[in-house]
Amino acid sequence: MGSKSKIKVTGSLSSTIDLVGPIKASLWIERDIWGVWIPIPCENGLGSCTYNNLCDYGFPVGQTCPEVFIKNSVPCRCPIVKGNYTILPSLDVSVLPTSLLSGTYKGIVKVTQNGLFLSCYNVYFVLYDTLDNEVYSVTQV
Repeated sequence: MGSKSKIKVTGSLSSTIDLVGPIKASLWIERDIWGVWIPIPCENGLGSCTYNNLCDYGFPVGQTCPEVFIKNSVPCRCPIVKGNYTILPSLDVSVLPTSLLSGTYKGIVKVTQNGLFLSCYNVYFVLYDTLDNEVYSVTQV
């Protein structure tokens, strides 16, 4: 396999309650292959997975948050105080080689906290190679 590529991540969060662990997220993702939606299995924590506590993926206490979080006043670990947060498309995340990612995807993300339903998102996005052949962009439709 080739070297890892990067995608630019953007997103927003609006919460009317403080978010403390455990925050559970269940993802179901499918990829369009020649007009047929194929489920993406959970492999090594990527794909259609259930994450029992998203707080486990935050930056450890005592470690400085990345500049993009600080610049946008976005917390990088739990607890997340209620409010509105946005990350502009400037956060690079290393991913698998580009040849494995290019395509059209759709999915459902369900988020709960201690059994309380917080949100459900229907997402549709396209991963495509930009002109420099190094960065993938995510476009949510």
